[in-house]
Amino acid sequence: MILNISQLNERLTQDAKSKIQELRKSQNIVGLSGGKDSLATCILLSMLEIPFKTVTAEVWWKENITGENPYHYEFFHEKAKPKLESWGITCDLVRSDVTAYQYMTTPVAKSTKHPERIGKLRGFPLCGRCGIQRDCKTRPCERYYKQKDTPYNVITGIAANEKDRLESNSANQRISILELLDVREYETYSICKNEGLLSPTYSFSERGGCWFCPNQKIQELELLYREFPYLWDELMAVQKMPNKVTELFNRTQTLYDIEAEIQRGVQMKMFVGNYL
Repeated sequence: MILNISQLNERLTQDAKSKIQELRKSQNIVGLSGGKDSLATCILLSMLEIPFKTVTAEVWWKENITGENPYHYEFFHEKAKPKLESWGITCDLVRSDVTAYQYMTTPVAKSTKHPERIGKLRGFPLCGRCGIQRDCKTRPCERYYKQKDTPYNVITGIAANEKDRLESNSANQRISILELLDVREYETYSICKNEGLLSPTYSFSERGGCWFCPNQKIQELELLYREFPYLWDELMAVQKMPNKVTELFNRTQTLYDIEAEIQRGVQMKMFVGNYL
């Protein structure tokens, strides 16, 4: 487990040392979400004295309502970003011209595979095929990278045990420091916690993400329902709209189903208030 420079040096193979020397002479950009893997990447790069800057694509629900979990948004802007900047790291923010709400409430203009969807509202993002991820995160970052007029490396926060993602990462000529140092996903918790940079969302969720994500577990949705009722009302406003591609919020339930389940007394495993 890497908690200091001595433990880090023990991980360095000869190949890793050679790669690190190359990176020290290069321009490097980290795609930063503020989650444990991307922040652990920043911490390790700093320990290795590898120069880098970060870019974060922020998703917005509406122009004045963040799409990030409110606890994470506060953590990122009031703790993580200022700390990285205190280390001399430039942290750039980008955002799409399209909000998540606009995406969901825009009619489908064309669809070769599903012509029956044409004219219907997109509605909630489909599990495993999130157009909001593509339009509101990936594309703004791609535009950011294209603006660079000098060579650079894109460094991603993909852990050594995420084999499928690493194959795709390598195919796109991107670099994972976590892979280079054989850092597993579970280790990034300790790396971040040691620096006081572990997002509070990990007290109630195994993953970060948008508060409207259909992949959330019932405990996360219950927290949204109880702690942020104004956001739940925003979701419900979309649920009530007619003529959507699907009435389902996730693969099997509408928001009405989920709300009924919560009201029947779902027991949350953890309450975020105990961890802040």
